[in-house]
Amino acid sequence: MKRTLAILVAILLIAVSVFPAFAESVNSPKATTGNYQVIIVPGPGGSYNFDYKTPVGDDGKQTIHFTAKPDDGYKFTGWTFEGDYTTSGNLTDTDIDIIANGDIKATPHFAKIGEDETKPANPKVDDSTKSPKTGSDSLMYVGFASLALIGLLFAAKKCFYKK
Repeated sequence: MKRTLAILVAILLIAVSVFPAFAESVNSPKATTGNYQVIIVPGPGGSYNFDYKTPVGDDGKQTIHFTAKPDDGYKFTGWTFEGDYTTSGNLTDTDIDIIANGDIKATPHFAKIGEDETKPANPKVDDSTKSPKTGSDSLMYVGFASLALIGLLFAAKKCFYKK
């Protein structure tokens, strides 16, 4: 009886290992309470501050106010934001309000007065509402099949090679 049960379990493991387990794209959840995480990447030449003007609304949006203050001898050149946001302000204003739909990464840019005052372009924002697919299906099949084969060999050894 044990031998038959062990062989059936091994066959079941092999059969189950060939079925794919795909990571599906699903709608990302929307936040309804609390604040979003704001990360500010500091740069030389100034200070910065931010505060939440509104809590996260039922629509998942929150208004955040950013302020940049250049040090003596420096000029503020603009903001770079990463994340899901919108703004009606100008990214070169020292004071700006953004409407965040998720976590935000902000970088204030400062340049010495008289030097090159360029800043990196605002990065492309991933505005997709789908979660990314992760993992490799082929490696998963190999792993499950290997485990099932090892189980089958172990069960066969126990059943057929008794001492």
